[in-house]
Amino acid sequence: MPKLSIRAHWNKVISDLEARLAKAEAVRDALDDPELAEEIIKSLGVQPGLPAVRKRGKSRRPTQVEKIIEFFQEHNNEWADSFAISEGAGMKREAVRQVLYKSGSDQLVKRAGEKGPKGTRRVQFRLKSPK
Repeated sequence: MPKLSIRAHWNKVISDLEARLAKAEAVRDALDDPELAEEIIKSLGVQPGLPAVRKRGKSRRPTQVEKIIEFFQEHNNEWADSFAISEGAGMKREAVRQVLYKSGSDQLVKRAGEKGPKGTRRVQFRLKSPK
């Protein structure tokens, strides 16, 4: 296999990037058509108005915030307390609480839940609605 010169190598890299850019611009332009945009969104498995979760390669595990966003997307963004989120997302409760009250709090809204048997209320969360 012949070696490419450095210049030829970079010409190929630039050519490949230009081809990818053209494809990305075509997708962007397609989003101007509302019907086509809806089809694209559905094919990506994203609910309109909810934060999108980046697609992961096999080598990257989801972040804690991504796990919680996926939980809400799978449950139609229904209100849930930390116990339900922990169980549904397969995470420890302390990790869930860290996201709910600190790192992911800007993506969530909270409310006081219904009174429990001891008269206490569990705080419930869901993803913020689109503006």
